Amino acid sequence: PANDLQIAAKLSVKEEMMLYKFSSTTDTCQITDLKDKTATESVIPDYVTSISGHAFKGCSELQSIIIPDSVTSIGYEETFYECSSLTSVIIGDSVTEIGYRTFYNCGNLTNLTIGKSVKRIGQKAFEGCSSLSTLNWRATECTGTGAGFGGVFSECSNLATINISDNVTII
Repeated sequence: PANDLQIAAKLSVKEEMMLYKFSSTTDTCQITDLKDKTATESVIPDYVTSISGHAFKGCSELQSIIIPDSVTSIGYEETFYECSSLTSVIIGDSVTEIGYRTFYNCGNLTNLTIGKSVKRIGQKAFEGCSSLSTLNWRATECTGTGAGFGGVFSECSNLATINISDNVTII
């Protein structure tokens, strides 16, 4: 019909996003999966706004991850589950919650920095992180941690140093 309009669009993906499967809108960009499960590091681009649950699950070669301040949400469940080579994690200042089993069984994780906006950490978020020795949590407040069926730091037998902001009065 005469009223049909045909539009052609050319989309391009920034090179640093070639590592990921993702979904996006005009306002958001969410990483849904890591394409190369043998990648050893991931620096999330600063325009990514969220990381879905299971996105990095089972990436056994991943050694470090930096989550920038642009990320406001880390998937509710098992985002970095069993990333057995992961040693270092830095979570930016815009993430507000770390979900259930987010870093479960990341047995080589030694250093963890949690940004100031994280107010809640879900059940078993770091369970089985047996090498975790240092936790730096720059929180301005904490509304709760998941004790329930399993503590947040269960089986973190080497956790020796915990630095938490003076503003946190309830954990």
